[in-house]
Amino acid sequence: MTYFCEISYIYALVDPRDPLVARYIGKADNPADRLNRHCREARLHSRPIHCWIRKLGREGIRPIMHVLQATGDWESAERAMIAEAKENGAPLLNVAIGGAEPHCSRRQRQANARHATSARPKNIMLAYRKLESLLRGKSAPPRERTLVTIALFRATVERHRAAGTLQQLDERVGRCSLGGA
Repeated sequence: MTYFCEISYIYALVDPRDPLVARYIGKADNPADRLNRHCREARLHSRPIHCWIRKLGREGIRPIMHVLQATGDWESAERAMIAEAKENGAPLLNVAIGGAEPHCSRRQRQANARHATSARPKNIMLAYRKLESLLRGKSAPPRERTLVTIALFRATVERHRAAGTLQQLDERVGRCSLGGA
């Protein structure tokens, strides 16, 4: 009698500029295909992993996939790898513990949304909405100019986030007249 054991791969997605720091750990039957699917899904979804992949894309780079382990018991291997990485302080974007439950429960998604909303600088989010509403408005400036404005604003936000001065920027934006979004 022949037994067939399907091999799955546990992988880490990393930023090519910092390839030793895992940002996401997952399971794949075909690693190359899974990386391509992550990149395609990033255009459609807003989970943390997708936002990170879009951010890399705006910078002209793509995540790198490192295969960490080939296994027949992928569920426990994935859970163990995620837990170990979190214990070691890796800035993982995984929202679930892994294994057979790759997505969070509804309650966990709601808690994650509340946390993400409370962590967002209020005035900056209002400014984003105002700029994006200009794209949809009847009296909108030329689309290209508005898109450039949004891109420059996002770059400013990211620069302040990296410098640790996001709160000060949020306060400055709040002092500006944003009008209704």
